[in-house]
Amino acid sequence: MSSNDSSGITRDETLIFTVSQDGRARIYDFADLPCPELHCHFAEGFRGVIRGGRVLTVPTTDAYWATMRRFLGFLDSFNAAPASMAELKRTHLHEYAANQRGARSVASVGLDLQRLCRVLGETPDGVLDPSVGEFVKRPARLAPRRAALSTTPVYSATEFAALLEAARKDVAAIQRRIVACEQQLTAFQAAPTSPPAGVESYADLEEHTAIAQGAVLDAAARTGKIPRSLHGTALATLAQGLFLGGSDLAPLLVLAGALTGLRSSEITSLPARHAVDGQAVTIAVDDARARRTQAVRWPLHGGQDSHLHHPGDFYLMLHQLTARGREFTGSPVIWSVWRGGKPATPAFSSTSALLTVWARRHQLTSDSGEPLAVRLNAIRATVRRRQG
Repeated sequence: MSSNDSSGITRDETLIFTVSQDGRARIYDFADLPCPELHCHFAEGFRGVIRGGRVLTVPTTDAYWATMRRFLGFLDSFNAAPASMAELKRTHLHEYAANQRGARSVASVGLDLQRLCRVLGETPDGVLDPSVGEFVKRPARLAPRRAALSTTPVYSATEFAALLEAARKDVAAIQRRIVACEQQLTAFQAAPTSPPAGVESYADLEEHTAIAQGAVLDAAARTGKIPRSLHGTALATLAQGLFLGGSDLAPLLVLAGALTGLRSSEITSLPARHAVDGQAVTIAVDDARARRTQAVRWPLHGGQDSHLHHPGDFYLMLHQLTARGREFTGSPVIWSVWRGGKPATPAFSSTSALLTVWARRHQLTSDSGEPLAVRLNAIRATVRRRQG
């Protein structure tokens, strides 16, 4: 053996002696490995790795050693193994990478290929074929791609059609309900009626009478609350006809996602402020990921049921449905819902529970017959795929 250099390495042609960070010694002898014609240059590459940085730990040098042992064993399995480093081709590297993927994890294979390329990159200039020498500078070319931690599901055509049908049916019913209540309120306000003689308050009237119904709508519209004297199941339900209820949110969110293709966070934070130029509506959407606000312009169609099929018309309908609630909340966000006896801006901390209940109520199922998991991110992924 020759003398030690400053890094604690004793040089010999194929025998390598190392001293680790904790002072432990290790000897790596290529003599027992296959493909002896390649030993000298692999030993040079191994020394270069060790010299190239701080003193390595024993587990790290062992890992490099295991990589070289695996690769040389793989080359030895060929009928005509490379007789020199110059005969090593990129195809050998690709085939080795493919061979390793079948038995080991993606992360493990990736690290193995990085170590192999670093050893090859430390061999003397001119030893490797030029194309291989350039190739090993970027080991990511060989490494298998990591699978996404979670893949956003995409609905099939059948699933998405059922989802849209249920959402459109519910949204149409919501709009009819609120429009009917608004018309009833308008009629009462145009010709307010006092309680009949002998009746002290509207609460003493039968709950189904038009007078009582008009009175509670008028009170709710003016105060945002149901007067205590008018409490009652039928009257409270009627009062909520002027405002969105909690169960209304799910179909509106689903349809908003399907028509706009916006992210969940963008849908739940839709602004009430907008501009209409006669042909389109423009809003400023907060893109949290890009940390910026972008203008979104949606054409207006104006036809019958266009609010169920086009984003611009849907937005203006939603704006109208939530207008009374926003008068009391003062929120810049378009959403408003009757909650806790008064209009409020929904928090939307999580929409999954809301959507799950709605999907179960409609008995929506996947193609496999399982209950359909309704998620805004899956709706967006489906819309984007359908758009190409």
